[in-house]
Amino acid sequence: MIEKRHYLKTTKLYGQQLKYLIKSVSYGWIGALAFSSGSWRLKPRDQQIGWDDETRRKNCNRSRGSH
Repeated sequence: MIEKRHYLKTTKLYGQQLKYLIKSVSYGWIGALAFSSGSWRLKPRDQQIGWDDETRRKNCNRSRGSH
């Protein structure tokens, strides 16, 4: 779907990855998100949402299904 419809076509992600497709009941497919392990520790994001190191590890691990 990304290669067919996204203006960037595709990019390679390195390391562990999370990928999501976003679907609306009213509009169908409306988006996609992809994160690689490099984005799991971003100080400005963590500060903005109030995560300390322990909270970040807990929440990132939960997203990867390893809780």
